[in-house]
Amino acid sequence: MTNIVGSHLTYVDPKTGKTLWTADVENSEAQTAQNTSDVSAYMHNVRGVIYDGGQPADHFTAPLVTADTKNHTITATGGVTVTSITQVGTTLRCDRMVWYTAQNRLVGVGHVVFKKGGITQTMPSFQADTRLKRIVTPAPGLAAAGKRPVHTHIAR
Repeated sequence: MTNIVGSHLTYVDPKTGKTLWTADVENSEAQTAQNTSDVSAYMHNVRGVIYDGGQPADHFTAPLVTADTKNHTITATGGVTVTSITQVGTTLRCDRMVWYTAQNRLVGVGHVVFKKGGITQTMPSFQADTRLKRIVTPAPGLAAAGKRPVHTHIAR
């Protein structure tokens, strides 16, 4: 286990060499699995940027972020805010969000608040692409019985 206080991190896709995300972290712990390159990291008080295709897509903040290189997931908890860089005025907040880096898919649950311009909508969960252009609420598989998800396409 490695402990780091006050750092700037850059995570790069090992296959493409493109930046996946960057973060400023108050403190973190990282652990490498024995005899592999799999890394699990726990980061506290994180402010960062999520990338799509090597280009900045969203700003995000979260009290706790875990990174799992084996499963290609980044999980943020404790009150997550994601603000789109490409879709001006688009923000999502939730209790917990998982970013599936290989699929460029965000799934958020718990007290979700979606804001676009002057519109505010609350929901139990969402699924979105990394650039927050397409949002499905509630997230597929998380809808109550008999409820149909609402698909939203956000044009600039």
